[in-house]
Amino acid sequence: MEGQFEQNLKLIQQADPIYATGYSLVYDREVPCEFRNHNANPLFRGVLECVKIRVLIKGDECNLTSLLVELTTDVDVFMHYTCIVNDNGFLRLREDQNLLCEYSQFLKTLLVLFNRCIAEQGRLLCAIIFITKDTASLEFIENLEYKMVRVLVLPLKISSPEVVREQVQYRYTATLARLNLVLEQVNQK
Repeated sequence: MEGQFEQNLKLIQQADPIYATGYSLVYDREVPCEFRNHNANPLFRGVLECVKIRVLIKGDECNLTSLLVELTTDVDVFMHYTCIVNDNGFLRLREDQNLLCEYSQFLKTLLVLFNRCIAEQGRLLCAIIFITKDTASLEFIENLEYKMVRVLVLPLKISSPEVVREQVQYRYTATLARLNLVLEQVNQK
């Protein structure tokens, strides 16, 4: 019975429209992020909220062709931002931000940063800076006690209304399906 339950949960997850684009999931966690407005006073602390961060890849972890970072939140179901980094985009990031890692190491580096934001909340901050109506940036900021240092900045783009609609619809139906599965389990016991 337990195996069937797990299989059904996996089927619900596989119905996510993001998988139709050829990406596979490598990271799925809620990360505390601070929301800030680009024009706000830099000393102003933004609102801290848990954001669901998913990292998906094309290719395998050792031979990436593309990396997708997806940000959503349950507080605003219509918030859906993404950042796609391929090898050419990474070269621009590396040059602009003086990154020391190679593209082959970027996935691991990014996952370490997200996990540190969870484990070391006072030391490493993940901030979403809203720049325009359609763009934002995801910034990793390290607190060195005497100075705040930007470790990495990823450009974010708001998803199209069609993608947002698909994601909201999927999340709603997936939640209902999971609830029905759990209720079935409870009723069988």
